[in-house]
Amino acid sequence: MFWGLVKTLFAAKRPAVAVSDVGQLLAKAGAHRDKGQVLEAIEAFEAVLAIDPYNPVAMNDLAASLMILGREGEARLYFEKAALVDDTFVPAQVNYAASLSESYESARALEILQDARKLMPDAGYIDSAMARIKTSWGEAEEGRELFLSAWLKEFDDARFAENYLFNSCSVESVSSAHLYAEHAFWADTLPDIGLAPVRDGEERRSGRIRIGYLSPDMRQHSVRYFFRPLLEGHDRDRFEIYAYYESGAVDAQTELIRSRCDYFRHIPGLMDADFEKIVLDDDLDILVELAGHTSVNRTGYLRRRLARVQMTALGYPPTTGLSQIDYKVVDKHAAPEGTEGFYSERLLRLPNTFWCFNPLEPTPDPAPPPSVEKGYVTFGCYGNIGKVSVSMLASWREILERVPCSRLIIKSINFQDHSSREHFASRMVGAGIELARVDLVLPDQPAALFSSYAEIDLILDTFPFNGGTTSAFALWMGVPLVTLQGDILLSRMGSSMLREVGLQDLIADHLDDYVERAVALATDTQRLVDIRASMRTKLLASPLGNGQLYASQFEAACLVALESDSEVDFSDVEREVLPESVLVERAATVYRSGNYGAVTRIVRYCLNRYPKCLEAHVLLARVLEHQEGPQQGYDSLVAASQSMERPLDPQVALALARLQILLGLNVEAMNGIDSFVAPTEDAEKYALSLRVYQAVARARTAKPDTTVRSGEGFLSVLVHCDSDAKFAEISQGLKAILPPQSFELLRGRAVSRAVSYRQLLGQARSDLIVLLHEDVAILSPDFHRQAILAMERFDVVGPAGTRQLLSPLWFEVDEGAPSGALILPSGGGVDELCVYSSERYSEDIEALEGGLIVARRSAFAAVELDEGAEDVVCLAEVEWSFRASQAGLRLAAVPGLGVARRVFDMPRDDQWRRYAMTLAEKHARLRASKSRVVPQGVSIPLRSGLDAMLVLRTLYLTDQ
Repeated sequence: MFWGLVKTLFAAKRPAVAVSDVGQLLAKAGAHRDKGQVLEAIEAFEAVLAIDPYNPVAMNDLAASLMILGREGEARLYFEKAALVDDTFVPAQVNYAASLSESYESARALEILQDARKLMPDAGYIDSAMARIKTSWGEAEEGRELFLSAWLKEFDDARFAENYLFNSCSVESVSSAHLYAEHAFWADTLPDIGLAPVRDGEERRSGRIRIGYLSPDMRQHSVRYFFRPLLEGHDRDRFEIYAYYESGAVDAQTELIRSRCDYFRHIPGLMDADFEKIVLDDDLDILVELAGHTSVNRTGYLRRRLARVQMTALGYPPTTGLSQIDYKVVDKHAAPEGTEGFYSERLLRLPNTFWCFNPLEPTPDPAPPPSVEKGYVTFGCYGNIGKVSVSMLASWREILERVPCSRLIIKSINFQDHSSREHFASRMVGAGIELARVDLVLPDQPAALFSSYAEIDLILDTFPFNGGTTSAFALWMGVPLVTLQGDILLSRMGSSMLREVGLQDLIADHLDDYVERAVALATDTQRLVDIRASMRTKLLASPLGNGQLYASQFEAACLVALESDSEVDFSDVEREVLPESVLVERAATVYRSGNYGAVTRIVRYCLNRYPKCLEAHVLLARVLEHQEGPQQGYDSLVAASQSMERPLDPQVALALARLQILLGLNVEAMNGIDSFVAPTEDAEKYALSLRVYQAVARARTAKPDTTVRSGEGFLSVLVHCDSDAKFAEISQGLKAILPPQSFELLRGRAVSRAVSYRQLLGQARSDLIVLLHEDVAILSPDFHRQAILAMERFDVVGPAGTRQLLSPLWFEVDEGAPSGALILPSGGGVDELCVYSSERYSEDIEALEGGLIVARRSAFAAVELDEGAEDVVCLAEVEWSFRASQAGLRLAAVPGLGVARRVFDMPRDDQWRRYAMTLAEKHARLRASKSRVVPQGVSIPLRSGLDAMLVLRTLYLTDQ
């Protein structure tokens, strides 16, 4: 491929550079960057590139530093260079993709991200970047799934969680109740951060009511059209106004907002603890957050309760999910009686409208409907195309068909990107809409935005996420809208505004009704004229457009909130909870990421709602085992099992047996295993675990047969090792395990491992060759006999392998699992036996794991080692075994060899990426991959090498 060619050419021209010099310079540059010394960091990264011009790390980090200074053009150039130099360096690929996306080349960006995801499948930020592109194309459902994937991979990253929550608002299949459940799940699985020491009402300082507003949008932003009218209308004799502004951007609107506040706190990038101190010192009566889960926000931090009353308003239509936020500002139309179950907050219902829209600047007067002059109706929809659901498109098709010669104008910032426009156009065609009657255009510049509504006769609102700012703009310019209302504020913003201006008949309750009302209004030209002429007057006479009226109602509601009891019983309000299966699946996904703290929170959340959830109890026991030890996990599961039906569910019984084995309760484990009954349909699912635990318990309860039986044969063990100390350790280990006079140990060094092996093969005395990686150890005294027996049946063997090699990672499989068994370090100083299959010999193996290979000398003559291969873990051996199987040699995985792989001795990422990509390019069927965590299979800690031998004998009948 082209990028691979460019990489090769660059590598050939790369000057010889001392790695230590580059490393020191990179470390220096990184230190400047981490201290916020951007200019110094840029100078240091440039110094790296002066001596190593093709260093992708330096290019990438230089580009990131340039972005901070706003030098975007230069930054994109370096991102692109870094990506071309090394198309397996994921940070550069993702940053390059981001720069392409920002340059409106999203299709190319998505291709790069998809390749990067193959290299780093566990990186949440890649999924998040892909999700942003999908949503910009209007594919909200696919975007939501990717945002969820990103969140579960990085569960404690607030950005990923909030992207998922916000995007869920636009997905038609997500019900109002489910949307609440998602927000509640987020809130209730956050880490506990305690409560702030807020003074109670009796201790507050005297004076006016102190009300604070928290937002990142106190600038030229849609929120300002609703926030400034409130500020302008506030009664300053009764209220003291505090503003906490999160964004670094300052413009004329910021200054206008500042001028209407008693205290304006500009806090971009401020640490949470420092923010808390400022707010507590201000001694607020009411804190109103205006962002929800949008943009930059501190919504999650409001769990600390920083004011006597906390509210959410204006910026985020759904619930925040937080019970610590006391009120959500709504109105009786947007959140009618009976909808309390969709919100975690109490509903502070204003009598007219939940917000007020007024530009507070000169705007054009409403123009007559364009259909009067043109003779045909023009429908319009402005805003984010991610809000346009499948049902909406179907309804729009019917509306256009029933209103002859009518047209539809869709204006969206998304259309800056050609791919976004093309994908949305394809969606419209798929819905049966005639594109010749549709204009997909960019929104107008701010100065022309209001006058652009003169092109539109009426707005077709979106569902389930109604238009907000765009609908308010339309009404201000006299343009009516037809809306479909749902259950919650998110899908009742349109109906709330229409009721306030007396246009209730434009509110639909179902899709057919939506079509009928749109067609009726579109064909009533006189009514369109009348609405246009009177709308502005109605708005200015209403709290919807009159800041003084709105502020008066808002302030009255604030007084009610201050006087109310903050503790309210919601026990009689029905609220949806995510299904048990969803909670378990999410907990299991987060468990695989190693975030045990988050798993514990999810599992406890699940058990609080589903106390009998077996999977949650088992997962909690595993987490406790990791965090506190097997006794705590066992105690937890035993306590939970007391109320479970007998016989115990297989997953519970096996989990108990495993914990009993860990605690040395082998007789109890045997009893449990012997009485184990698995449902017929699940027998295969539990078979391997059952066999492993049974073998371990029996091996440790039976009288041990420690006789070491050697095979009839001599082995030549070849090791490439530059370290004298490590080689001495290998030699001592082999002498302790292998029978005397049964092997010779030959050492190679100074050259590559493959060259060492070739040279040592010329010195070896035996026809049976063992390639032993320096980071692999033989632990079972049975090794010699099992190797000799296996070589009577096969040409090449190792302790584990795969029947289908998909990538340089021997264990990466699409279906099933790897074969064999390995002994791996658990990270706690104890080796674990990890079993992947139960066969004594797993035949038809396509590639072995490579740490240890036993083969006949003839195999190396038939298939030569690649002497140009780099010494990257065991990839050269994996690749050789793959070529051996392709050449017709018989490969097998022999778990009874008892081999330990020190997987923590891993190479640098750049070495791995380079060689993994080389292998993928050499063998067309292989895909590149970066994740290098060996799968655990069914695992159990071992006590010693002798214990390993006894367990393996019992499991694989290796003593027969």
